[in-house]
Amino acid sequence: MASELSAIFAAQTMARLLDASAALLAPENVVVLGLPDDELHREILLPLLPAMITDKAIRGYWQEHAAVGFIRRLGIALDGEGECPQWRAVDFEIHVTASYLAGSDARALADTLLSEESLREMAAAILNAAIVKLWPDFALAPTPPMEPATSPATISLRFSVGRKTLRSIIRIADTSTFLVRRSLAGHWVAHKNRV
Repeated sequence: MASELSAIFAAQTMARLLDASAALLAPENVVVLGLPDDELHREILLPLLPAMITDKAIRGYWQEHAAVGFIRRLGIALDGEGECPQWRAVDFEIHVTASYLAGSDARALADTLLSEESLREMAAAILNAAIVKLWPDFALAPTPPMEPATSPATISLRFSVGRKTLRSIIRIADTSTFLVRRSLAGHWVAHKNRV
């Protein structure tokens, strides 16, 4: 249960981290990252990377590969077992079937990154520069509270067939009894029984 909650928390934190990274990659904010001012950064990576990291299909791909990708390293860091997690070039080897479902800008960059390892390394470096700026706020985020395990309510049914009405009594453990009727129009209606 605890590991499931940690995985959910890591996935939620990754979504927030990707959103914050995309905002930090806006042209007016990118100066604080100290990135190179060359043609590849200026015309390919910085304009398209925010679209890629906010794309639902790309995020879904990363989530499916959570056991081996960035999200795993993020989970370890959030559990307090590691420093600021780092993106790796391999995190940007997004399979064609995932990029096919992505938006046009995200798909264009994902397909380009898949074929160019040097660009994958640059994309990882850009997001690592962003995470260094963002990590202090994320590292201090509270861990999710442990939710107590609950068992579902027990439902017992008893059917009785009358003239043209079907009636059943539903008893939910530790609560109340309800009378459920099917009207002639075919709709089901439940009323709390006052017994």
